[in-house]
Amino acid sequence: MNIRRAYSSLMVLIVVANMGLLTPPAIAVFAPLWQINGIFVASNKPHEPQLVSDGAGGAIIVWYGSDLDSDIYAQRVDAEGTLLWRDEGQIICSAPNNQIAPSIISDGEGGAITVWTDFRSGTDNDVYAQRMNSEGKVLWRANGIPIATGSGDQVMPVIASDGSGGAIVAWQDERGEDGDSDIYAQRITKDGKAAWARNGALVASMPSSQTEPVLTTDGAGGAIIAWQDMRAGEDINIYAQRIGADGKQKWPPGGVAVCTAKGNQGQPAITSEPSREAVISWTDGRGVDEDIYAQKVDLTGNIKWTPDGVAVCTALGNQLLPRIVSNDSGGAVIGWVDTRGTTAASGYAQQAYMQRIDADGRAVWEANGIFVNATVLRESSVHVQRVGRQSLVYWVDQRNGLENIDIYAQLVNDEGKRLWKADGEAVVSAPRGQAQPTAVATGAKSAIFVWLDGRSGVGAVYAQKAEDARFKDVTTLHWAYEYISFLADRDIIEGYPNNLFYPDRSMTRAEFVKIIILAIGKGAPSASSSHFADVADGFWAKGYIERAKELGIVAGYPDGTFRPNNSISRQEIAKIVILAGGFTPETDFRADFPDATEDLWSWPYVLEAANQNIITAYPDGAFRPTNTATRAEASKMVAGTIEE
Repeated sequence: MNIRRAYSSLMVLIVVANMGLLTPPAIAVFAPLWQINGIFVASNKPHEPQLVSDGAGGAIIVWYGSDLDSDIYAQRVDAEGTLLWRDEGQIICSAPNNQIAPSIISDGEGGAITVWTDFRSGTDNDVYAQRMNSEGKVLWRANGIPIATGSGDQVMPVIASDGSGGAIVAWQDERGEDGDSDIYAQRITKDGKAAWARNGALVASMPSSQTEPVLTTDGAGGAIIAWQDMRAGEDINIYAQRIGADGKQKWPPGGVAVCTAKGNQGQPAITSEPSREAVISWTDGRGVDEDIYAQKVDLTGNIKWTPDGVAVCTALGNQLLPRIVSNDSGGAVIGWVDTRGTTAASGYAQQAYMQRIDADGRAVWEANGIFVNATVLRESSVHVQRVGRQSLVYWVDQRNGLENIDIYAQLVNDEGKRLWKADGEAVVSAPRGQAQPTAVATGAKSAIFVWLDGRSGVGAVYAQKAEDARFKDVTTLHWAYEYISFLADRDIIEGYPNNLFYPDRSMTRAEFVKIIILAIGKGAPSASSSHFADVADGFWAKGYIERAKELGIVAGYPDGTFRPNNSISRQEIAKIVILAGGFTPETDFRADFPDATEDLWSWPYVLEAANQNIITAYPDGAFRPTNTATRAEASKMVAGTIEE
């Protein structure tokens, strides 16, 4: 917003309130932007939908469909919820046999790169990839290019951007004669060419198996890859390796030990923070129960925190399946599934908890994490996605019974405060159950969710876009969103106790007068006797009306009344704002309002307000001075007066 510097000595701060009762500052609310319970995407027996931002407020969604000879499909949905590609999705790969488990990243140009496990050979699983542009056209070889087609199975591919429009893919590989799994990786250029050795560069090949790779970019064309490692024999540990842009290992052969504590460590998750150091979290069995630990590794392979990791949560019960995102300040936010609430009386309880770890590995929030929700579906995950400077956590929820599982979400700020309803907001609560959710940020305050949906009786993919809003009825789709948000972010305007703003409602004269007096800070309400016959001593806004009268901001009507409950007009607001702001009404400026001429009583104030760019015309050029002002219109006028 281009906020004009109207004057140097006084800034008018106008609060839009309800009947003079200033509610506490509005908490954030979950505001769906598309139809309630989401939009239909596809119903071709889909599985495991994934998505990535398209860079324009929408998303590209990928999934595999059908039960036999499953194929890879994709669909793009724009910011308004319109499907842009063919019905039931664009076919990305329809090779023989099964293609499953796709992952996806942006190509940085409005399209995407996806990678999947492929059984087209009929003998072993391989890894293939495809790039699609913003129109859904595949850019590489039909049915994808081979990433790894060596002997044995290559499975569980994961993908990250190489920073140059291409991708780095890592996977679990069984090409060795011993049948154990190793970790390999490949870099693919934006043109679909393999940059490293055919069938991939070796990441780790140690005794026994290395499995479940996760990776993050190193910011220099390479990646940091972590995995579960069984080289120790009885115990499973966590190791990591950095692969440079040239495909060479940058750390010691076999990787660096992230955690080799007693017991099993598994289910690794990884993110990179601004300096490109990697933060890795995992489920840890060194204690009586499963716990959550984390470690930071720098670009040279140095362990930054306590050897074998810092404890994120060691509460009673099991803590499982960590998910991790960078918090943009050198640390991370971690979410997990937690069973500490299980008791003999209440039975098994699966809950969602979170913790923030700072750049030095210290827990920022309360010990063992903050509680998020108590109705997480058993054997499902808690997911975390960064949205602006806050963390979106979402899960499959069983509060409505196992026959009607839903998707719920919560937003948590960096102080560990839950910003939405205490028990979470329903992303979707439709019949017959929803599962396998994933989400991606599409802006500083918005995200798109995608999930599998059973409402029709057959599996389908649905999606929903939602934003973190101050008011449920003022989203980014509202014409006055920019102005209302500008004021709300500065605690200038507030809504109603139900988290609604009612932008199209009119305001009364009493409401606006109280607002202006509070805004300009001209002291407490006046205790003097009423100047107006229709403003009794017990009237809620009497003191503010009297104070405005004393300051010369309002004068009332010739008959001695104030008419406090009448709706305020656009020309009345123009006059009040000009007087309260200390402007001098001028008539030299010419405004092209066909319905605001010199015979209008408010003519000088309307002219000055137009001169100061506080008011503007409707699309047809009219000002409509006698129209009642809506709360949205008042917000726009107010925003135009504020010195930033």
